[in-house]
Amino acid sequence: MTKLSENTDTIVLNVGGYETYPSTLTAYPNTLLGTMFQERNKELQKPTRDNEYFFDRNARAFHYIMEFYRTGRLLWNETSSPYVTREEIEIEFDYFQMPHSSSVQIENNRATIEDAAKLVEDFTEMMKSVIEELRKNFRTKICITFPFLKLDVFAIEPDLGKIKSLVKPFVHTGCPITSRFGDIIKHNLQLQFHGLECHTSVETIENDVLVYQWKIIAPFAFKANEILAKTNLKDPNAKEF
Repeated sequence: MTKLSENTDTIVLNVGGYETYPSTLTAYPNTLLGTMFQERNKELQKPTRDNEYFFDRNARAFHYIMEFYRTGRLLWNETSSPYVTREEIEIEFDYFQMPHSSSVQIENNRATIEDAAKLVEDFTEMMKSVIEELRKNFRTKICITFPFLKLDVFAIEPDLGKIKSLVKPFVHTGCPITSRFGDIIKHNLQLQFHGLECHTSVETIENDVLVYQWKIIAPFAFKANEILAKTNLKDPNAKEF
């Protein structure tokens, strides 16, 4: 077996295809993975192929295991992570022998109903701002891709800087909010913006990655002649009386 270097070689943890450095795991030496990848325990390192190690565990919950190794924090709560239950998190944290304090933190991460309501309202206001920004830029269409887990697939087409800055704070929560409240949010947007078309869908993109997409068609708020009437420009096609 090839010896792993703590600083340069990466390993693949086949619980969803996560790739990381051994040093990321050994930073928590009392956990299952932190112990396994210690140099003194290299006999435990039995890859299924090359540098890949298979664990028959819950891939959705394992996302939060890896985020804990990378950030030292449990980035899960019941509002923004509806696809993974609290029980699943607790089972996987116990299996991988994560620090006890992180399990206790699950209780502290429980959002109040007021927090949840504000998040949905803020998301709706963000969508309103996106539509207004489209109109300011004389655009009529936009597609927003919210990732399920792989944050690097977050995308906006066309990639307008101001709109991206409006949407980016919701990169983690766009999927669960759309899943639970998408139809209601669309209805309220269409009440405010005449002629607006909104479509939401679950899509599978490259490498079987799941995403939620918002496709918005926002007709111009004003006709061309109405805009020109407020300028000093002359329309060569206009009839003179």
